[in-house]
Amino acid sequence: MNNEVLTQWFLVSPVVLLLVVCVIGVLFFLYFRSSNDERKLQVLLKGHTQDYLSDVVIPDGLDGFLFADYLLQHHDTIIVINVMHKPGYVFGGEKIDEWTCVENNVTKKFKNPLANAKMFAHAITHALGYANVSSYVLFDSQSNFAKGIPEGVLQLDSFQAMLDRDATKTAGDEVKNVWSELVTLTHESRSQAELFS
Repeated sequence: MNNEVLTQWFLVSPVVLLLVVCVIGVLFFLYFRSSNDERKLQVLLKGHTQDYLSDVVIPDGLDGFLFADYLLQHHDTIIVINVMHKPGYVFGGEKIDEWTCVENNVTKKFKNPLANAKMFAHAITHALGYANVSSYVLFDSQSNFAKGIPEGVLQLDSFQAMLDRDATKTAGDEVKNVWSELVTLTHESRSQAELFS
């Protein structure tokens, strides 16, 4: 009896070991792919912008706050970037309120992410009187826009192309002054938001 159990264990154990190795391999691949996107983004931010801030907070003009993942000074433009992690097929449009993400035959709805980024950009223009502010939502490489990428949405390759396209522009004194005011505003807003949290 003991010999039979031992024999069965030796037959089953390689299969179990193989399954464990496969699961670990898939998890490692998914982690590496997402962290690789983050590394590429950091390289782009450091090498293609004059300055940037992360985890940014500014007043919404009422009694609350607006949040953005990144704020960039790219030559004469202030750019608001929100990052989305939505693996699978993503369907949405600039004027569609609810977007859809389909992964492994599971469908999930989420609010149009462009609105928050645009509100953040408008709040900057209103607070500082600087009109050259743009906003984008950056999806990682695990998102697939099968029916076309909506206006205002970037992925890493199109984000890099946008930054490279404007590489010859220069930053004037006005944007430098606005950026300095914006850095001060975001630091003050973060301190205030922490008091309310």
